[in-house]
Amino acid sequence: MELLATKYVQKDHSFFAPYLEKYEPLGKSGKQKFWMVRSAGGVLNLLGTKHFFNHRWFYDFETLKLCCEEVGFRKISKQSFGQSESEVLSVMDLENRNRETLYVEMSK
Repeated sequence: MELLATKYVQKDHSFFAPYLEKYEPLGKSGKQKFWMVRSAGGVLNLLGTKHFFNHRWFYDFETLKLCCEEVGFRKISKQSFGQSESEVLSVMDLENRNRETLYVEMSK
């Protein structure tokens, strides 16, 4: 959520451009659920609703950290793509998800 909100408020058109290039033509072709993906605001909704990619909640680091602390996690750190204290975890995600993913590592 933090990343998307920041990019939206900053009017970072280059961040949203790949999504517009992918989904705007689908909306123009008559696929109703993509009809409003014509701007950064449309992309923001696209990425955040359960009707697209089955998302049910947006997380920022602060919210996720507080929730995890409440259920017993103590060592919680914000990471970057490919960064981890564990070699196994550092290679788990796909690089093309780097621009939109919040990476958090935690342990009890």
